[in-house]
Amino acid sequence: MFSLSGLCRRVVPNVSPQPLAARVPRCEGFQTVSIGLPVSSLVPPMSIISGFPGQRISLSPMRFVSTSTKSNLEADLPDLPDAPPYPCPFLTDEQIATYLTPLYARAWSVRGSNPHPRRPAPELVKQFCFTTQERLDAFRRDVDIVTQIEDHHPSKELNQSDTPSIVIRVHTHSGLRPARDADEPRRARIQPGITLRDIRFAYLVEQRFSASLHGLSSGRMCMTNPVDPSLQPRTASAVEKCRHMFT
Repeated sequence: MFSLSGLCRRVVPNVSPQPLAARVPRCEGFQTVSIGLPVSSLVPPMSIISGFPGQRISLSPMRFVSTSTKSNLEADLPDLPDAPPYPCPFLTDEQIATYLTPLYARAWSVRGSNPHPRRPAPELVKQFCFTTQERLDAFRRDVDIVTQIEDHHPSKELNQSDTPSIVIRVHTHSGLRPARDADEPRRARIQPGITLRDIRFAYLVEQRFSASLHGLSSGRMCMTNPVDPSLQPRTASAVEKCRHMFT
């Protein structure tokens, strides 16, 4: 098991709320995480702007979590699953319950891939926000390492204005969906989808992100409310419905 518990235990204690001294960070969608924010610049409650490209922007209340308090970001993840054979089977209901659901506690969601590809796919998505460009650049290098180790290539969307952030989107291009009937040939079942390869990638990225939190000497983590449950499907059939749901 690996988790974020116990990270960043040195926190400025008993700090009273102060007037907001900094511009509220703007994050372009998804549940976000900011680390290393100066305590003096934050006041509960506050809001960040969140939404998705092409959709109406809405306000989500932000809450504060002491770095010494267990939060949804510290939810334990199961052991890393073995790499699946090629072509990689789509996630089963049991695998979704075991491996995918714990990622939902860390703000991952399932959305459709870019609306214009030849073969749309459901994919795992998360946005990571950072307080400095340097922290973002370091995390990008960590993601590149995972990409090389796993030989699995995500889409990365950078936002270097306002709050530095990166959106990770990953799915398996050559997945294997369940057979529609006993006579359906195997080659006809190969199509993009979410598999254990994507779970492994997300877990390894979470490990790297966890490591990036080590060494923070002060501040608090802050996060938005949980992701919309409709973007966190719990069954294989519900995951499939996200194939054309691009946000």
